[in-house]
Amino acid sequence: MVSYEDFVKGNEKIFFDISIDELYNLMPNNPKWMDGARSGAVLPQAIFEKCNIKYIIPSDLNLINGVIKELK
Repeated sequence: MVSYEDFVKGNEKIFFDISIDELYNLMPNNPKWMDGARSGAVLPQAIFEKCNIKYIIPSDLNLINGVIKELK
């Protein structure tokens, strides 16, 4: 579980402390995937803020899992 405040701190690090080259180095097999890392982090933050969500429970599930399941 991650508090909203900690989530914001993590995003601040991604935006202000880590260069795009450093983000690329985190994904050496597909560095360009990180081009969306910043926007992919700030969109949920906006939703959490708007909905006044205090805690986030991370999961490895996402929409594509449901899509794949429906296609089988």
